[in-house]
Amino acid sequence: MIYDIKNANIVGGFNVSKQASTEAIFLFGSSPLLVAKTSFFFRSGEGGQYKNIHDIPDDFRVGRILGYEYGQIFGQEKHRFKDLKVNTQTQLINILMAGRVDAVIMYDEVAKYTLNKMKLDSTRLQKGFTNSQSKIHLAFSQKHPDSEALAKALDKGIEIIHSNGVYEKIMAGEID
Repeated sequence: MIYDIKNANIVGGFNVSKQASTEAIFLFGSSPLLVAKTSFFFRSGEGGQYKNIHDIPDDFRVGRILGYEYGQIFGQEKHRFKDLKVNTQTQLINILMAGRVDAVIMYDEVAKYTLNKMKLDSTRLQKGFTNSQSKIHLAFSQKHPDSEALAKALDKGIEIIHSNGVYEKIMAGEID
């Protein structure tokens, strides 16, 4: 998807955090769709001694999703870790459960959803400390001629659903 947005094969794509590295290649509206939190997750009963990323020892094995951004602090610290990247959330949970990594970084709500989809008890994972909070946007191609107008239209729509209370109902799960 990222490749297709960059090359204007598609106009835009969901689930992109707005930060310096992505602003260099995408066009964004001003309003995020949501704010998503990522956390370190460990096997149940493990990882409680780590209160932040600086507590994690060098050569710690960390799993994450290929192509995802994990915030500025992780970006500065990731050289210390043995990094294993996979394509799906299911793979991420499986490599953690199999002991191939010591921890994984996942979006909190995605972790809940994926565990449910996999029919795994949520107690199999232990949520550790927060890694980052990202403002999630719809990213638009800088090369597509409609991107700017569509970003402005999306901002207007987001403003409307915030003002009429629909956004809060969506986020609370009251509206699908």
